[in-house]
Amino acid sequence: WYTNTLDGQFVTIIVSGCDELGIRLEIVSCLPIWEAQPLYRHQKHIERIVQGISTQTNGEGACIRVMDVYVQFLIVLKYLDIPMFC
Repeated sequence: WYTNTLDGQFVTIIVSGCDELGIRLEIVSCLPIWEAQPLYRHQKHIERIVQGISTQTNGEGACIRVMDVYVQFLIVLKYLDIPMFC
């Protein structure tokens, strides 16, 4: 099923199924990597870390922080605990 990009509809269906099953999926170089969803303790640590991150910028734009999000780049699908977008 190798292609230069991951089909958006395919990714949406797979990610929805993973959430229902309590697993996380990452795809790197068309190799799927499965792992269990993090425990409550892990989530509490993430919340604490996110609250401590400053989103100040130098006036050229804003930074946002989110938790537990999938990010897709062509043939890579990554699950990030604490990504920041500036």
